[in-house]
Amino acid sequence: MAERGLTPYRFLRRSLGGAAAQAAALPPPRGEVLFRRCEPEGSLARVLAYWRRRRGGNAMPRRQDIDPVDIPSLLPFVILLDVVGDPPRFRKRLVGSGIVQKEGVESTGQWLDEGVNPVIRDEVIRQHVEATRSPAGSCYAVEFTGNDGKLYSYHRLLLPLSSDGEKVDMLFGGVRFLPAMLPERGCWRPS
Repeated sequence: MAERGLTPYRFLRRSLGGAAAQAAALPPPRGEVLFRRCEPEGSLARVLAYWRRRRGGNAMPRRQDIDPVDIPSLLPFVILLDVVGDPPRFRKRLVGSGIVQKEGVESTGQWLDEGVNPVIRDEVIRQHVEATRSPAGSCYAVEFTGNDGKLYSYHRLLLPLSSDGEKVDMLFGGVRFLPAMLPERGCWRPS
């Protein structure tokens, strides 16, 4: 784990229960979870481009500048969080249906710090706080080996929104889930 830019964390996944939720949800990780900064790619690059268009000449867009009608193909993997107080807490205002399916739990309306495993909570909160302080937001890759032996990876982009053009009061972003990989002769291949 001495690789630069990677931070190990143990992770625990909550679940809705039921066969449909279990079949679609990411498996619980086995061992450590790695976080590293990354550049937005694919659908996250489109979320970023949309955010940049909507901000115009401002440092960041307002919530009312973000219209779901503009991005229907991205909506299943979009997230919107309220930023409340100082130090900030984060309430999930919108969690796209694709994210809910992969997480196996509906978390819209929940506080982020109450739904994240305590072992990784500080790192996850730090990444969200970072997004409130950086005009460019933050983007992280998350990687772990599931209890099924496959390598899972997803990228999370968080971008600031402001009602007054100065104070960040919401985060807008998305999640991009990558195909699971299986170990094969010392390499990973798509499952």
